[in-house]
Amino acid sequence: PARAWEPRTIRLRLMAIPAVIARHARRTVLRYKADHPWTDLLLAGLGHLQALPAP
Repeated sequence: PARAWEPRTIRLRLMAIPAVIARHARRTVLRYKADHPWTDLLLAGLGHLQALPAP
């Protein structure tokens, strides 16, 4: 399971997800490849981070 991964393993796996940098409406957006095995893990983690209250 992903919870047992070491920080180095997590970093290597998440940095291996292919993405395209796109500019749209004056914003820079990363578009991740949807069929990569770890894209769901990354998006779930980002969702958890966005749900945290502001400091």
